[in-house]
Amino acid sequence: MEDAQHERFAQVMAEGKMNQGQAYLEAGYQCSSLEIASASATRLLKNVNVQARISYLQEEAAKLAVLDRSYVLLGLMANAAKGYETNDLSASNRAFELLGKHLGVFQEAPQSVINVAVVPQETRATLVAQLLGLRELEASGA
Repeated sequence: MEDAQHERFAQVMAEGKMNQGQAYLEAGYQCSSLEIASASATRLLKNVNVQARISYLQEEAAKLAVLDRSYVLLGLMANAAKGYETNDLSASNRAFELLGKHLGVFQEAPQSVINVAVVPQETRATLVAQLLGLRELEASGA
């Protein structure tokens, strides 16, 4: 934005950590009270350019948050697969644990005893191939 105070106000509002009066003061506007700052901020929020800038900044922040989450999840999937490939089950299990927590797999207590069987090598190889395929697919942007 051309007006530096408008830009700073839009940035602070997009962050969502302050109310509009506080954001107005943070942008460098001078007011004798927070109430006056809030009233002035209300008027400024009616400015279409300021509204558009706040929306744009919020959308960009949301995109970055999704990219960060995707990057972490892809890394965990790769670590799980690599752990299986190298027989480093500790690293693999930790990656699966973190993925499971993210997906909410462990939210409910099990109602019955689960029989755990050793996963055959063919099944592990298939799982690793699928995980690596997902990673390549995600990296290609598909």
